[in-house]
Amino acid sequence: MNKRVLLLSAASAALLSGPVLLPVHADNLDITSATKEAVKTSAAANSSAGDITIETTGSITVKAASPAVTLDSNNKVSNLGTISNQDTANAVGIGIDTGTALTRTGTLSNTGTIDLSGTGTGKTGIQLGGTGNFVGNITLATPSSISVTGDSSYGVSLVSGTTLTGNLNVGGAISMTPTTVNETPSSGTGLVGVFIGGHVTGNVAFDSSTAIGIYGHGSRGVLQTGAVDGSFVNSGSISTIGFQSTTNRSTGLISTPANSNNNPEAGTALGIGGSILGGFLNNGPVNSSDSTALAAITMSGGSSGLVPALRISPTLASSAPTAPLTIGVYAPDTADPGFSFYNRGSIAATSVDPDLNVNAVEIDGYSPTIYTRLDGLGLFNAGNITAAATTTDKGGSTATTATAMAIGTSASAADTFIGNGSAGSGIVNSKESGRGQISATLSGTRGGSAYGIAIGTSGSVNSIINSGIISASAATTNPSEVTALNAIAIQDLSGTLSNITNTGSILATATTLGNGAQRTVAANLSANTSGVTFINGTATTAGTVAGDILFGDGSDTLTVTGVSPSQISTITGNINFGDTLSGSGDLLHVASFGTVSGSIVEDPSGILDVRVDNRGVLNTRNATTTLSARNFDVAAGGALNVTVASTLPNNTAIHASGEATLDATNFGVSYGSYIPEAGRFVLVEAPTGNLNISSLSQIQTNVGGTVPFLLTGDVELLANQSGFDQLVLNLAPKSADVLGLTGYAASTFPYVNMALQTDPALGSAILNNVTSNEAAQAAYSAFAPDASGGARAVAISLTDQATGPVGARQRVLRLYSKQPGETTLWGQEFAQYINDKGNNGLPGFKDQGFGFVLGADGGDPFDGWYGGAFTFFTGNINAREPASSRADAQWYMLTGYTDWRGKGLFLDTQASIGYGDISGHRFLTLGNVTRQADAKRSGLLGAIGATTGAMFVYGATTITPQVSVDGLLLREEGYTETGGGTGFDLAVNPHLSSSLRGYFGTSIRQDINLGSFYLQPEARVGYRYDFVANAMKLTASFPGVTGTGAGTGDFTIVGPDPARGNLVAGASLAATTGTWSLGINYDLVSGSHGAMTQVGTVTLVGRI
Repeated sequence: MNKRVLLLSAASAALLSGPVLLPVHADNLDITSATKEAVKTSAAANSSAGDITIETTGSITVKAASPAVTLDSNNKVSNLGTISNQDTANAVGIGIDTGTALTRTGTLSNTGTIDLSGTGTGKTGIQLGGTGNFVGNITLATPSSISVTGDSSYGVSLVSGTTLTGNLNVGGAISMTPTTVNETPSSGTGLVGVFIGGHVTGNVAFDSSTAIGIYGHGSRGVLQTGAVDGSFVNSGSISTIGFQSTTNRSTGLISTPANSNNNPEAGTALGIGGSILGGFLNNGPVNSSDSTALAAITMSGGSSGLVPALRISPTLASSAPTAPLTIGVYAPDTADPGFSFYNRGSIAATSVDPDLNVNAVEIDGYSPTIYTRLDGLGLFNAGNITAAATTTDKGGSTATTATAMAIGTSASAADTFIGNGSAGSGIVNSKESGRGQISATLSGTRGGSAYGIAIGTSGSVNSIINSGIISASAATTNPSEVTALNAIAIQDLSGTLSNITNTGSILATATTLGNGAQRTVAANLSANTSGVTFINGTATTAGTVAGDILFGDGSDTLTVTGVSPSQISTITGNINFGDTLSGSGDLLHVASFGTVSGSIVEDPSGILDVRVDNRGVLNTRNATTTLSARNFDVAAGGALNVTVASTLPNNTAIHASGEATLDATNFGVSYGSYIPEAGRFVLVEAPTGNLNISSLSQIQTNVGGTVPFLLTGDVELLANQSGFDQLVLNLAPKSADVLGLTGYAASTFPYVNMALQTDPALGSAILNNVTSNEAAQAAYSAFAPDASGGARAVAISLTDQATGPVGARQRVLRLYSKQPGETTLWGQEFAQYINDKGNNGLPGFKDQGFGFVLGADGGDPFDGWYGGAFTFFTGNINAREPASSRADAQWYMLTGYTDWRGKGLFLDTQASIGYGDISGHRFLTLGNVTRQADAKRSGLLGAIGATTGAMFVYGATTITPQVSVDGLLLREEGYTETGGGTGFDLAVNPHLSSSLRGYFGTSIRQDINLGSFYLQPEARVGYRYDFVANAMKLTASFPGVTGTGAGTGDFTIVGPDPARGNLVAGASLAATTGTWSLGINYDLVSGSHGAMTQVGTVTLVGRI
C-alpha cells in the first residue's frame, strides 16, 4: 500500500497534536479523530478527488446550512464514526451532489451516527440532491443511527429529479422529532423518515435491523413518489407516532396525551406514490415453522378524513398525477407465487385521540387512465392488518370509522385494480403462518362504523379467498343512547367482486342497540348485478360466517359445505338474494355438514332455489318476511327448522312457486315472536300436487315436541287451499288460569302479551325459555313496576321519632335539657337495613344503605331547646323474587326539632322536608336475551311528629315512658322507562303514599361515673302501629302498545300490605364528658308479615 509520508518532524508534531486527516490510496481521506471542518470527495486530500472514510474513532462536527460531508465526484463515502451538524437550519449530514444532469459513480455507506439534533428546521440526514444520476448503492447498515430534530426535515432524501442507478439499502435507526414536542400545526410538522422522490433503478430494502420512528403531527415514515424498477422489501419496523411521551427529570413522571382532543396525530407510515415494478413485500414467516421476524408498519394517528398507515396512490406524488401506478409481481416469493403485494408482517393503525377515523391500508387511483394496479394475482396477506378506533362523545353519530383495508375510494370511475382480472386474482388472506388477519374494531361510548375490507365505487377486485380472519367489530357502552352502529366485514360498492371462497372466518359483530338499528354485515355484495359465487367451506376445510350476506340482482350462488360433525361450516346471519328476474336464478345450497341460520329473503317475483342435502341444516329465521322460492328441496337426512311469528305475511313461513319436497326431513319449529291469539301458520306451501312429504307423522312428532310451554299446537297437511297444498301448524296461547299465574303475573298477563307483539325478539325469548308454571310466574312478574313500598319504608325509617337518626339526637337532648348549655354541634353516621318478605303472594324487598346527619341546637332549660339538621342517605331497594328490580336512591332532608322539659314531663317535636333522587332499574333475562329498563324519578316527602312522656330519675337510673305520633306524606313522580325495548319499557303514573303512626314505649338508662367521663347504657322497647298502612297501588302502561281492546291502555297493580303493628326495641351506649359525647345506637323494628327494619348509628356531639 503506497502512502505519502510526511518527513518533517515539525509537521509530524502538529499532526499528532490535532485531528488525524490521513489521505490514503492516492488522494483518499481517512478521518480517525475529531475535526470541525466539512469535507468533500472532490477535494478529499491535496485538493484532489478521493474517497472519504470516517473511522469509528473519527468525527466531524460542524454548524453549517450545508452538508458536513459531500460526495461530489466519482468516489465513495463511508461513515463508521460520528457526523454532527446541530442547531442549524437546513443542515445536512451527508450529501450526494449530482449537479445539473451529471452522473456520479460511487457508493455511500453509513454504519455510524449522524446527529442533526437541536434547533433549526429543514434538515436532512442523508441527501441525494441535484438533477443527475448516481451510479452505485446507498447503504445504511446496523448500527447506523440518524437523529434529526426540527420541522420540515428528512432522515434520508432522494430528491425528486434524481436517479439512483443502484440499490437503496436501509438498516439501523432513524429517529426524528419536531421542533416543538407534541405541537399540532395545521400543516403538520413536515417530518419524513425516508423520502424516495427520485428514480431508483434497483431495489429498495429495509433490513431486519431497521427501526424508523418518526414523531409529530402529520409525520411520515417512508414516502416513495419516484419509480422503483426493482422490488420494495421491508423487513424492519417503520412507525409514525403522534404523541411523544417525555419524562420529567425531577419527578420521573411520564407524560400522557391530554384530554383536550387536540393531541398530535401521526401521518402515513408508508406512502407509495410511484410504481414498483418488482413488487412489494412486508416481510414475515411463510409458515408456522419459519423463524423470520415480523416486519411492522405502524401508525399512531387518526383524522377526520382518511390517513392510513400504508397508502398506495399516485396522488402522493402529485395532486394531479400524469402517470398510472403499477406494482409488479414480486418474483422472489416461491411459497405463494404470482402476487404483487405481500404482507407477511404487521400493518396497524390506531389514533391518539378518540372520535377520529382510523385506516390501516388504503389503495386508490386517480382516474381510469391514471390508475393504480396491483398486478398478477393481486394482494396476498398472511400477516396482520388491523385498524382500531375509539369514541367518546355520546350520541348517534356514525362519523367515526375504523377501516382495515380500503380500495378504490376516489369518486372517479374504475381506477384501482387489485390483480390482473383473471380468475382467482384479487385478495388472498391466508392463515398459513398462523396469522392472516384483516380486522377493524370500533369501541367507545358512541356509534360509528367498522369495515374489514371496503371496496369503493372506483375499485376493482374480482375475488377474495380467505382462510384466515376477516372481521369488523363495533361496540358501544351506551346502547340505549346510540342510534346507529355498523360492522361490515366485506363491503363491495364497485360491483366487481364476483367470487368469495372462505375456509376461515368472516365475522361482523356489534353491540345490540336499544332501537335495534345495529348492522352486522359479513358481506355486502348488493352492487353486483352479474352474479356472485360465494363458497363457505369445502369437503376438507370448514368455514365460518357471522353476519348478514347481501347479494345484488344477478344470479348468485351460496354453497355451504362442512367436513364432519365436528367440523361444521356455518353461516349465522340474514341472507338477501336481491331481485333476480332473469338468468338461472339464485341458489342456496346447504351441503353435508353445513348449517345456515338466518332470514332468507328473495323478492317474491325473483328466482331462488333452495337445496338442503343429507346432514345439512337450514334454520330459517324469517319473522317478518316469507321465504319465497322457486323450488325448495330438503333431502332425506337433512334438517329444516322453520320460524313462525305473528308478524309473518299471511302467517306463511315458506312459499314455493314450483315444487317443495320434504324427504324424511328432520323438521323443527322455532318462534320469532309471541303468539297472542289462536291461529294457523303455514310452514310450507306449494301449488296443489307439488308439495311432496314422505313422512307426515315424522314431522308431526318433531314439531309436536317443540311447541312452547305457553302454547298448545298440532300439525296437519291441508290439500288445495286456494290452489296450494299446505303443511300447517295450529297454535293457541294458554290462559293465565291454565298457567296458574297469581299476583303481579296475573295482573300484567294480557298487557304483557300485547306488548310482546311489538317486540318480536322478546316475544320469541319468552316463548322459547319459559318451560314451567314457575318460570311463567317469574317472567310475567318481572314486567310489573316496583310496587313493594320500599321508598315509603325508607322514608318512615328516616323520619320516625322512635327509630330515626334525628329522634336519636332528641332522646339525648331531653336527658340534659334541664342543664345550662351553649350551642351544640353534632353529627351521626348511620346504616340501615330493611327486609320485607312481602305478603298475599306478592314479593317484598330488601333495602341497604348508609347516611349521615349534621346538626346544631341551642336554647336554655326554661324556654327549651331548638335545632336543625341535614340528613343525607343513599341506599338501594332490591325487589324480592320473582320480581326483579332495583331502585338506587339518594335522599336529602332538612329537619327542624324542639325539646322542652318541665317538672318530669317533656315534649319533643320535629318536622322534615326531603327530596329524593331515585334511579330505577328492572331486569329480565330469558336465555341469551337480557333486558334492562331504566328510569329516573324524584320523590318529595314531608313529615311531622311529636313525642311526650315523663322522666323518672332514681339516682343514676332514668326511666322514660313515652308516646308519640308521626305523620308522613311521600310523592313519587311518574316516569317512562328506556332501554328495555317496546315490549318491556313502562310508563308509570305518579304515586302518593302516606302514613300515620302511634307509638308507646319506655326506655331505661343508667349513668355510670367513671371519673373523667360517664358511661351511659340505655335500652328501649315499645310498640308502633300504623293507622294508614295501605298497599301501594300503581297505574302503568306499555307506551309501545297502541289501539284499544283487551291488553291495551293502563293497568293497575297492588303491592303487598305494609306492616301495621310493629315491635320496637333498641339499645345504645354513650361515653359523655362535659364537652363531648360519643355514642352508638341500634334500633330494631319487627313488623307483621315478617318485615324487619334495623338501624345502627354512631353519634358525635360537641359543645361550643
